[in-house]
Amino acid sequence: MKKIYLTTLLLLLAPAMAMAQNPYALISCACPSGQILYYGVDPNGRGASLTWPNYENGDFWAGYTKPTGRVIIPDSVTWVYNDSTHILPVYSVSQNCFNGCSGITSVVFPETIIAFEPNAFAGCSSLDSIFMPQVPPELFSGQPIGMSPNAAFYIPCGTWQAYHDAHYYTIHTGNSHPPCLEPEAEDITLTLLPEDEEKGEARNNTPGVRDYVRCDSIVVIYAQGYHPYQFDHWSNGHTQNPDTLYLTESTTITAYFRFSDFQITGLSVPTEGGTILGTGTYTYLDTIVVTAQPNAGYHFLRWYDYSTENPRTHVVEDAYQFVAYFEEGEVSINDVIPNDVNVFANGNRIVVTGADGMRVQVFSVDGRCVNNENLHKGVYVVKVGDMPARKVVITKD
Repeated sequence: MKKIYLTTLLLLLAPAMAMAQNPYALISCACPSGQILYYGVDPNGRGASLTWPNYENGDFWAGYTKPTGRVIIPDSVTWVYNDSTHILPVYSVSQNCFNGCSGITSVVFPETIIAFEPNAFAGCSSLDSIFMPQVPPELFSGQPIGMSPNAAFYIPCGTWQAYHDAHYYTIHTGNSHPPCLEPEAEDITLTLLPEDEEKGEARNNTPGVRDYVRCDSIVVIYAQGYHPYQFDHWSNGHTQNPDTLYLTESTTITAYFRFSDFQITGLSVPTEGGTILGTGTYTYLDTIVVTAQPNAGYHFLRWYDYSTENPRTHVVEDAYQFVAYFEEGEVSINDVIPNDVNVFANGNRIVVTGADGMRVQVFSVDGRCVNNENLHKGVYVVKVGDMPARKVVITKD
């Protein structure tokens, strides 16, 4: 029944094999081991086939960087089409896919692979091992896939008979013995450490797996920084977080951290009153200067915290939003009422001198008339007779 299912699925996906040869159908992305690979998309969006990117003068990778070293194939790729995102399973390896990629040493295939086309690994002179999925992929037309007779297939424990029955022992010309090898199923240890336990933590994020993993396993590791730190890199040089590792031996990985970056933003009230300069992304403990810049017809009144310092300095310790209040008119906060009238703060009161016989009123910034006794910290507007208003700051409660 499994054989019938595979054959039916291959027939359904067959149009994608032809499409894989069309460079306009290509999508590309980095695989878990870091190399950029290319895929042909099934016209109906049902899957993606590994393919070569460009053929010129006998070179299937002309103008493109050929993968080298150990290549780990993902089980799916993301395809964005007509503003829609599709997650496509990687289901096959097209004809001549890695032809001429002489720097590849080994390839690890996911469980989603169900088919190989001929000569997929032709010219891969350094390829010495392929790690296969649980179910033997179909061999199109029974043709060899182009591996060197010295290369070996590594298969999951307990699948030797299935690969034998699928005639994988005949895919090497002149090799009469099954090339499939069954690696020992042994546990290996993965140790994850933070550079400093006060800066963050590192953990194994592989579902169902913790400290002990099976040999030749793919694991996912993750690092979390504690404020004010953020992840920087792993001791193996990788900067991805989470990161995917292919383990063949007991391994220790250390996560390194650095001071975090924080967003400093600004808000003007009203929005047309002005702009706030000096916002952006800064690193922990950076000292910055923020300025409330009024637009024409407005003047700066105060900050959200009642400070009237402008510009003002700020030491970055976290994300922060500066809110600046502006007011219509070109009046400056330091304008002096004419004649001999003086207005100033004295403790929690506002003192007015030289205003004999004039009506004196004190208003809060929201327009309420207030009693000039035991004022709270903030900005107040003082109106003396018909003279221009004066703004006074009470600095302490």
